[in-house]
Amino acid sequence: MSLHEDIQQKMRVALVQASEQEMDHLSPSWMATQIYEAYRSPSDDAHVQYACIEHFKQMARKLLASKFHPDRDEIAQGELFPETLQARYPIQKKRGEEPVYKFLEALSELEGYWNVDQLRKAGRSRLKHAQTLLIYLKAKFSRLRTVND
Repeated sequence: MSLHEDIQQKMRVALVQASEQEMDHLSPSWMATQIYEAYRSPSDDAHVQYACIEHFKQMARKLLASKFHPDRDEIAQGELFPETLQARYPIQKKRGEEPVYKFLEALSELEGYWNVDQLRKAGRSRLKHAQTLLIYLKAKFSRLRTVND
């Protein structure tokens, strides 16, 4: 197992631990700190510590988004029922803030409806993309049929 795979595995374990501890708010910073603690050395320079934590945060953002973000791919490989509810959902954030994910049961009414709006926006965007692609394909292949006839 590569170091990258080992870190990803530890992140998945941290995600499970957060769920078992029923943490209402789950952020990339919390996960990054957990992972850094597993690898840190007492002699780490502050610059090395900062760089490690920032990189771990980026990895955690990617993992959390793939699990809980509204515009993730709707049908992830191995997901049998993509229409089921997620365990956690993002909550609205200000520009520049890191995403935070809350348990479905812990969402306020406002946070829940904000997620509904985000899912609808993502759905409209995907439908628009599909329609544009369909128009392109029809135009491209109708010209090819005309040339080949």
